[in-house]
Amino acid sequence: MYTTQKEVRMSFWENIEGLNRSKELSYYKEHGFFRVDTRCAFVDYVDMLQKDGRISDRLAFNVTLA
Repeated sequence: MYTTQKEVRMSFWENIEGLNRSKELSYYKEHGFFRVDTRCAFVDYVDMLQKDGRISDRLAFNVTLA
């Protein structure tokens, strides 16, 4: 069970296939936001964690990708 936003973000980057973390982070630094595909994947990932009971409702509501 994850209890912090940092743990959720780290888990996301470790478990999501097809996303290049360094490329996404450099895009974020340049433009100030992540690509739509990355944001959608993160929302789906957080929703899955919440539904599986791996994170609390409060953490699911408050966690952000950045």
